[in-house]
Amino acid sequence: MFDLIAGHEAVIALGLLVLLFAAFVAELYPPEVTATAGAAVFIVMGFVPAREVSAAFSNGAPLTIAAMFVISGALVRTGLLDALAQMIVSRAEQRPIQTLALFFGSTMVASAFVNNTPVVLILIPVVIKLAQARHSPSTKYLIPLSYAAILGGTCTLIGTSTNLLVNGVAQDAGMDGFGIFEIAPVGLVTAAAGMGFMLFAGRFLLPARDDAGVIDDKMDGSPFLTEVTVADESPYEGVQLSEVAPLNRPGIRITGLRRGGRIRRGDLSEEVLQVGDALIVVSHMAEVLTLHETKGLRVGLRRNPPNQARRADDAKLVRVEAIVTPARAAVGARLSELGLGSRYGIRLLSVHRPHHVAGADLNSVRLRAADRLLMEGPPESFDQLAQKGDVVAITRTSGRAYRRRQAPLALLALILVVALSAIGMADILIAALLAVAAMLVLRCIDNDEAWDSIDAGILVLIFAMLIVGKGLELTGAVELVVGAIAPLLQNLPPWLVLAVVYATASVLTETVTNNAVAVVLTPVVIALSAQLGYDPRSMVMAVMMGASASFATPIGYQTNTLVYGAGNYRFADFLKVGVPMNIVAGIAAVIAISIFFPLSQ
Repeated sequence: MFDLIAGHEAVIALGLLVLLFAAFVAELYPPEVTATAGAAVFIVMGFVPAREVSAAFSNGAPLTIAAMFVISGALVRTGLLDALAQMIVSRAEQRPIQTLALFFGSTMVASAFVNNTPVVLILIPVVIKLAQARHSPSTKYLIPLSYAAILGGTCTLIGTSTNLLVNGVAQDAGMDGFGIFEIAPVGLVTAAAGMGFMLFAGRFLLPARDDAGVIDDKMDGSPFLTEVTVADESPYEGVQLSEVAPLNRPGIRITGLRRGGRIRRGDLSEEVLQVGDALIVVSHMAEVLTLHETKGLRVGLRRNPPNQARRADDAKLVRVEAIVTPARAAVGARLSELGLGSRYGIRLLSVHRPHHVAGADLNSVRLRAADRLLMEGPPESFDQLAQKGDVVAITRTSGRAYRRRQAPLALLALILVVALSAIGMADILIAALLAVAAMLVLRCIDNDEAWDSIDAGILVLIFAMLIVGKGLELTGAVELVVGAIAPLLQNLPPWLVLAVVYATASVLTETVTNNAVAVVLTPVVIALSAQLGYDPRSMVMAVMMGASASFATPIGYQTNTLVYGAGNYRFADFLKVGVPMNIVAGIAAVIAISIFFPLSQ
């Protein structure tokens, strides 16, 4: 068989590439599975020797991308992104127009330095609240949120994994790497043009549907009802409620104060706290868990579990979520009647009811089917509770308390990564890895969270496509493509050559994963630049921008997929606004590249 292949390696490799792209479009398997299978075929066919396979894993771009995922995770864990979102929401009703400008500007700035997926995930509920404040459907704002995140990512080298990957592949091909802000002029021009287009044309092209904005409860941070009791020897005893910082965050709403068996409502800001006071609180899970870890405050049902012997040491306690079943014993019963403390040694922390606050306080809650309970106790106690059948789907909660004390450290680490890379004191990979090490040691994020924040699928896809890219190079497929294209582009003006490269990257990105496009096109345009006598940095910039410009479909970029699921959108909605958005962004990018990275050497 290998004798038949000899002399035709380049054509066969291109044929395999076409089949690989077709498999991406068909979506029969996840992209990383398809890419891995393609890499395996290239290896089995002998197109990529073992030493070159190993060399693909030495590329620094995937490691840098993984490190940036961890840094983004730390910014979420320490509450920095949540604080930004809450600050914006707090201004929404007073100054809605200015708030919208601040919102989209902040989205672009955040996306320029951290992974834009968690940025969009956190800001989706903020968009919905802003829409409500303006009495507008959220479909008018969710797509612009995704587009702002995409455009913000084009402004720095670390803004997207695509930028880092293109830079890494270019360096492997012998080019000098880009500086962290070297691409900023092009990105800023593109972003300004794109958001300007959305400002003037979005009102006509974006749909307006009243039933939009229905999102998953875990995504929107919908309310958990809990009680926070002032414990013995609490530092907050004798302190006015308005001065207790942990209880006065934007994401926390205090609806009452129980003292001496009576509940007080209304404005409680001037109440002086006493030991035993129970504050009735409505907030999302992360804030509930943050309060639970605050010294001097005790979260959950006021009475302690009587059977203390059945409780494990604090280090052995686990926090779980459970869903109430339609069982007669549970539905309609009060929380106290479940006997979580007396029977199982379990402490109820909070209760969530989809789209509603579960009750006036924890004691008055009558359970309904599908209520979600957040509880803490020994693992064996939850086994016994599950056997009784009152609740199901008992799982370790994915929610985590914010570590706000470490927030300045996480922000400082990100600033140092940017600064050290910008002034050339450290390579971006080294700076990012040092930042990750510092964040782990300083407990900005736990090690299990750090590894969970890394999108393993993206890394597998990248490594697989690096192997495919090396196969295209070694078989002569890149030279074959360049030899066929170069005569067609030889007599075109430079700006049109850039437009062709950009358009190719952009169109492929809408149907094929952007990282795969970046790996395949980058070596092609570098070789094409040499053939045409152009500066390769210009062509690589066109690939970088085009592979990030995915506006026309909800599947071309992950943030598009997020808002597609969060709003009442249709596939055609993205085509209607995204196709002209692609054209506007493309024209702006080509003009900016021509000015800041001229093709003439």
